[in-house]
Amino acid sequence: PALSDEIMSKSTGQPVFVAANPVKKDGKVIGVIGTSIQLNAMAAKITDPVKIGKSGYAYVLNRLGQNIAYPDKSKLFTLNVNNFPALKDIMEKKNGFLVYEFDGVEKISVFKEEKEKGWITVTTAPVSEVFGAATDIRNKMAIYSLVTLIVLWLLIRFQTERIIMKPIGNFHQRLEDIAKGDADLTMRITDLSDDEVGKLGEIFNSFVEKLHILIADMSDKSNGLARSAGNLSEISATMSSMAGEMQQKAAQTT
Repeated sequence: PALSDEIMSKSTGQPVFVAANPVKKDGKVIGVIGTSIQLNAMAAKITDPVKIGKSGYAYVLNRLGQNIAYPDKSKLFTLNVNNFPALKDIMEKKNGFLVYEFDGVEKISVFKEEKEKGWITVTTAPVSEVFGAATDIRNKMAIYSLVTLIVLWLLIRFQTERIIMKPIGNFHQRLEDIAKGDADLTMRITDLSDDEVGKLGEIFNSFVEKLHILIADMSDKSNGLARSAGNLSEISATMSSMAGEMQQKAAQTT
């Protein structure tokens, strides 16, 4: 098949290209079948429906760098690589993407070459619109993450206060009482949990229990010593009295 370059039809004033194929019989060419293909009809189904963000669009360049498909039909065949450096870069790279500035707006174009005709299909849009959705998602994720962290912090703080700080506060109060000498050794730490803090509470209660028994035993022995001391005092007084009587009798005897 033979494919012509893209031209403006003299009969319709629309962009077309011609596809033709020889008709052969017994190896000889006896005729040609050809048809003109309207590019606007192709663009209506392929490039015109493409919308990127609010102002992004698609268009097609032929092998000469002319725009043969474009949203604004009045501008067909008007783009020139000499007037638009970005088009020159696209024609040289043929496949890939390009970020450039046009009329003070940063834009991005993604393009791919079609091998049969050498057409390059280009989609272009402002960078802000292309990445606008990603930016919105990033901002929303940041807000969600912050809220989640705050909620987790509050939960952790509540659980820490309930499970750790409150029992430790009880330990502190009991130890402070003991340090000041105001402790009631009959009191115990209650509401013990099954974790390490609870085990610490059990050890503390056991310590206080043994301390209570030890002090009670010491008190009993102290009372016994006091009674023994009293008895010794009475015995001493009696012996002193008897010694006086013996001294008096000795004097009488003398």
